Amino acid sequence: MSEVLIKIYRGNLIENVYRGDIAIVNTRGKITFSVGDSEKITYWRSAAKPIQALPVIYSGAADKYKLTEKEIAILTSSHNGEDEHIKLIYSILNKINLSERNLLCGAYPAFRKTTNNSLIQDKTNAKPIYNPCSGKHVAQLILCKYYGWSVNDYYKLEHPVQQMILNVITKLTEYPKENIYLGVDGCGVPVYGLPIKNMSCAYARMLNWKNLFPEYQQAAKRIVISMIRNPKIVGGTSRFDTDLMQISEGKLLAKSGADGVFCIGVRNKNNNKGIGITIKMESGNMKFLPMVVIRVLSQLKILSKEKLNQLEKYCSSWVKNYRNEKVGTFISDFKLREV
Repeated sequence: MSEVLIKIYRGNLIENVYRGDIAIVNTRGKITFSVGDSEKITYWRSAAKPIQALPVIYSGAADKYKLTEKEIAILTSSHNGEDEHIKLIYSILNKINLSERNLLCGAYPAFRKTTNNSLIQDKTNAKPIYNPCSGKHVAQLILCKYYGWSVNDYYKLEHPVQQMILNVITKLTEYPKENIYLGVDGCGVPVYGLPIKNMSCAYARMLNWKNLFPEYQQAAKRIVISMIRNPKIVGGTSRFDTDLMQISEGKLLAKSGADGVFCIGVRNKNNNKGIGITIKMESGNMKFLPMVVIRVLSQLKILSKEKLNQLEKYCSSWVKNYRNEKVGTFISDFKLREV
């Protein structure tokens, strides 16, 4: 059962609570810490993107089309639609001789508000390329071109590219394919429902790629390094997962997913043990995820207090009224349960 991760006080009374579940596993897939139900089944959403990008690398497609490190990073992104993001998507489309018309993720306004405001001023309509999932879609188009598959229906579950990705998902999570719930994500492609502990397992092994099947090791290494070196490509300006990776200086990889999902992989290096972390907010509310993430990392002593303090802007501490008076507080004081 989900446990309370956030308490909202108005005065001395708890007015609201937000519950969730956390699963932390080592590279062997063993649960080391948890809160709530580590077997909680939910959709992985965009936190699955680094794993979904693996076939682009191990197939040889990335080398054939000469993808740069930043272009590999954009394949895993939920980007803001900033200029650099859009240039990278166009660059890849040019390399595979396709156009924006081939992106079947649906039109979307740029995620970053300042970018979106400038588009409105320029009277530019929402476009598929501004969709935060356009990187994932262009990754799937790369595979279609590489293997000679149809690009007109790549979003369908029965398409070879989706079956290829599903096989990768089940191998890295060590979760039976027949038990995975299959839905449709916001951008129209399949989304995978499975226990959060298995998501953590995939992240632990992605960051510690020598624990993967040999055929995936170098692909995982390239994806992880591309993301860690280019965190602004993965998210963008004022994005929590981007800023978390920047302050970690290569120690961890972070990726958010919609509706309250957040995954972290930690490298087995120096005093850091290789682990994977998945958090799921029961309500799907993304507002309080940063506070929960910081609480987890603080208890695990993965990052110093000084480092974590750099993320304070993402953590609301006060409930304020319309006169801007402090009338309550947001508190996260849950404790990880060692298993």
